[in-house]
Formats: sequence, structure tokens, C-alpha cells
Amino acid sequence: PAPAPSDAMPLAIALAPTPPTPPCAEGMVLVDGDYCDDVEEKCINERPKPHVGCLEYAAPTVCIGKQTHMRFCMDKYEFPNTEGEKPMVMQSWYDADKACRALQKRVCRSHEWTLACEGPDRLPYPYGYVRDSKACHIDEHGPMIDEKRFYSVDQDKEIARIDRREPSGARPGCGSPYGVYDLPGNVDEWTTNETGVPDHGTLKGGNWGEWRNACRPHTNGHAAWFRYYQLGFRCCTDAEP
Repeated sequence: PAPAPSDAMPLAIALAPTPPTPPCAEGMVLVDGDYCDDVEEKCINERPKPHVGCLEYAAPTVCIGKQTHMRFCMDKYEFPNTEGEKPMVMQSWYDADKACRALQKRVCRSHEWTLACEGPDRLPYPYGYVRDSKACHIDEHGPMIDEKRFYSVDQDKEIARIDRREPSGARPGCGSPYGVYDLPGNVDEWTTNETGVPDHGTLKGGNWGEWRNACRPHTNGHAAWFRYYQLGFRCCTDAEP
């Protein structure tokens, strides 16, 4: 016969340690590190003109500015944060803000995006010091956009013609030191502006073409309502204590 229940069993269950609350929700990655607002990156191999940027940086990157500790959660992939699914495009910053809020999240801040990409060693690219078009979806030669057709009833057809997106997570080598994927390339990502420019977002990462495609550079030239064929985003939250 089975033994009788022990009188001490309920007490033992009551005293069992409560499992810790995960710092991030499912599908998000914890980023915990020090952001530097000014770094020294020495380029030792410039990209041939007419391209801009750097093919290789000297190691290590040196922080010459103020460091700020950050701890937050970031979507592992570009919205809708689903591995194997192409990220959304034709998104404004306001679209991103609405979508993230609906999930009890927020649009990632530009400095958060930079830290998540660089990692603790402040790498120029999430995979290291040498630009690599195989690691991340960058430097692809796509067709030129037909602006007249784009701003017409044939917009969807024009987007389909020039679209070069890949499914999220298609390139395992494009993971950052914190485990966030596809930060440079694939689609350009809206972030919340931290430069003080009103009614603007900050674009980070570049798209699949030959653009900035690195961790530090950004674009502040577009208003928050702007939508384009390669603009997407990802969401962040504060991390649990």
C-alpha cells in the first residue's frame, strides 16, 4: 500500500523556492552592458569609391566618452519578431510605436540599438571588425526604385519588384554578442530619437543594399511619419529586476 501523506509535505511545498522571474519575455533577448556615447574607431581599409564606409577597423574600439549602464530587453528579430518570416516594411515610426505599444513594449531607443549591436567590446559590426556581406544581408545590388511608379496605384507591384528582404534569422552569422539578429542590413530599423530633434525617429542598420550597415551610424533625416519600401523596426522593453 502507498504510504500515508506526510504532515510535513504541505510545509515543504510552501518553503520551496519560487522560480526567478525571467528578465525578458519570450522572443526577447536581455541586453545588459555599458553604452559609450563617443568611441574611437580607426578605419584601416576604406571602401573603394564611390562607396562610403569602412571594410576593416583596427581592434580594439576605444571608448573616449561617457559610459552609461543599460539593461533592457530587445526583440530577437525584426518585427514581427518571427524566425523564418520576412520583416514588415513600409512602416513609419508612428506605425512602430503603435505596434509595440499593443504588445506592452516600446520602440527601441537608438542608443539601445547601438549597444545591442556592438556588444561589450563595442564592435563596429556585430560579428567583428571586418565588413562581411555574407554574415549579414548587406551589399546586395538590387534594382533602382521607380519613384513615379512607387507613388502611384502600382506601389505594391513596385515594392515587390525591388524587394530583397530575407526571412528573419536566415543568416546565423548575423547575431550580435548579445544574441540579437539582423541588426545591420535586411531592413532599415526605426528607433526612438535621442538627439533632441522633434517629430523625428532615428534609422539604424541600413537595409540589404550598400549603405551604412554598421552599429554606430544612423540617419536622422526623415520625419516620424515617413514610410518607405525598406523601413521596419523592432521592439524593446525594460528588463525585469
